[in-house]
Amino acid sequence: MKILQVYRTFFPDTQGGAEEVVRQIAKGIIRSNGECRIIVPSKYIKDIDIIVVDGIEVIRFPEVIEIASCNMFVKGFSKFRELVNWADVVHYHYPWPFQDVMHASLPKRLRVKKKFIVTYHSDIVKQKFLVKLYAPLMQWFLGQMDLIVASSSNYSQSSLVLRSYLNKVKVIPFGLDESTLPNLCPINRAEWQERVGEGFFFFIGVLRYYKGLHILLQAAEKQNFKVVIAGAGHERVALEAMIDQLNLTNVVMVGRVSDLDKVSLLDLSKAVVMPSFLRSEAFGITLLEGLAASKPLVTADIGSGMSFVNKNGNTGLWVTPESVSSLRNALNKLDSNSLLCLEFSRNARKRFECEFGSSLMTSRYMDAYHSLFH
Repeated sequence: MKILQVYRTFFPDTQGGAEEVVRQIAKGIIRSNGECRIIVPSKYIKDIDIIVVDGIEVIRFPEVIEIASCNMFVKGFSKFRELVNWADVVHYHYPWPFQDVMHASLPKRLRVKKKFIVTYHSDIVKQKFLVKLYAPLMQWFLGQMDLIVASSSNYSQSSLVLRSYLNKVKVIPFGLDESTLPNLCPINRAEWQERVGEGFFFFIGVLRYYKGLHILLQAAEKQNFKVVIAGAGHERVALEAMIDQLNLTNVVMVGRVSDLDKVSLLDLSKAVVMPSFLRSEAFGITLLEGLAASKPLVTADIGSGMSFVNKNGNTGLWVTPESVSSLRNALNKLDSNSLLCLEFSRNARKRFECEFGSSLMTSRYMDAYHSLFH
């Protein structure tokens, strides 16, 4: 089976949870003897090019502009139609309004002939005014899909958008292929231990506005626990300024790290913290990496997939969104209770093995693809 995935970004240009989902799905398709290509715009090129990432063919179109987190291209529509014609299934990843335009540009015969699926990563939260203008196109686009995939029942039931399409919504939780991560390197681990110590609370991800890192910094003020933040993004300068302003000697920002570094930092950490306070954080692949590494999780309960991944009182703790005191209390509770951490650690690994293996996600997606032809 030939699958064409379409999203607004991918490795090596950016590094984030959605990109990891696209990669895991692609690698699963290839392991299942299928073919997969990925289309993305890129601000780092001037003409259409093709690169190979982890054995996956990635076709990049030169990005011309980005407005409200929606990047666009001009050169590439004919190539897009060519690739749709090649594919058995076109797999979009929402939200990216420009792909709705891409879909509308297809000849009607292709839209009728081919099968289309969209993974609904999250609602659009920040651009409320623009969403009102975009709504008619969004509704048309989602209505065109043969299948809409949500990553958790929590999100499918609480999303106002998805309520209109429940007859075509299928829940497939994201999974993580541990084989894509490098083995723990003692030398690398020792280097990081010398640099940041161990037993810290760890955040890794793109530094975006909805991640709640400003809340994490406030929670860490005048506390004994340590926090390590890994990642790059638009919020970095503001976060660094806040660290200086609050004199947070117990918080370290290490920038974007490699997979090898990530494995070492996870191993050295006490727990993974994800204080995201908006529904833009629909799942959190980092949480799966935490479960796989037997780490307790601390997440904000916003009714998204985070609360599906992290079982409160079992694999970690839920905190009140945007509450500095709630987050601080949870971190201090774990920091002072090694037995509780050990219990959560054991449960975390068990939950990962039972629910979030990549092979399980792959088999579910392959079943979804095949179901479109029956």
